[in-house]
Amino acid sequence: MAYVCAVAIAPVRAEPLDDAEQVTQALRGEPLDVAERRGGWARVRTAYDYPGWIREEALRPGDAGDWLGSERAGDPLSEARAYLGAPYEWGGMTERGIDCSGLVHMAYRRLGRLIPRDADDQEAAGEPIETTAPTDTGEDELDCAEQSVSPAGAPYCYTEPAGLDEVDLGAPTAGEEGSFRTSYGFGPTDHIDVQAYAVGIDTDDLSDEEIIAELDTVVLDLESGGFDFEAEPTSLEVDGARGFAYQGTATEGPQAIIAHFVFRGSNEVQINCASTEQTVDTIDAACSGVLDSLQIVG
Repeated sequence: MAYVCAVAIAPVRAEPLDDAEQVTQALRGEPLDVAERRGGWARVRTAYDYPGWIREEALRPGDAGDWLGSERAGDPLSEARAYLGAPYEWGGMTERGIDCSGLVHMAYRRLGRLIPRDADDQEAAGEPIETTAPTDTGEDELDCAEQSVSPAGAPYCYTEPAGLDEVDLGAPTAGEEGSFRTSYGFGPTDHIDVQAYAVGIDTDDLSDEEIIAELDTVVLDLESGGFDFEAEPTSLEVDGARGFAYQGTATEGPQAIIAHFVFRGSNEVQINCASTEQTVDTIDAACSGVLDSLQIVG
């Protein structure tokens, strides 16, 4: 007999105990295969092949039908932004609480694509790809609008975020020489921080995998400052240039962060968008505005 989840959110636990580890969550209408029943619990396996125990009252007989919906085109990073401000919850899958690999899973699931639940399985399921097209080399000069942020000599400009004041977050983290930093927001935990560096090589000649391998060290440095980041980035395009975004959360406190890295020629621009629950909507909107208006030269 086929079963589906009958409640909005049902914890799926490692053992048939209310205080056992929550390994994932089943959501309303999701199909579940029942393998065993024991003392008010059912041992189930999800549609993405994840086993665990769920309370029997959270199940009902029925056909899930087209529960996932048709696959549609879209950007997983954009879908992931729907969870900005959600608290971290081990095994969580919703805006009420979500963990790192759950965020990746749900971002793709919202596009009608079912991928593994855990980060190591997600990595194994992926396929290495080469850059499908060379990075757009853009123009040799910036064509910045009025109200643009563009320090003298910097390889970038973007529209000044409305409603945010400029904040001093210190010197560029790579040192003063050949680096630039402009920051807007409310302070150290709630801001948009834009930095640029000359990387010394032509990144247009590198594959995505080579750039990501170089970014591993950068992400480790960010994690040493008190953050946990997803192991794999999401690809993006900004001003025709190649970029990668890493979703992270503070190891202590409610801060969330998305670190964006955009490459053109020998230049890299890093945009960190950090927020807490009180500022997430403002920072998220301003971050989108910066990314949409950003220009970068090589």
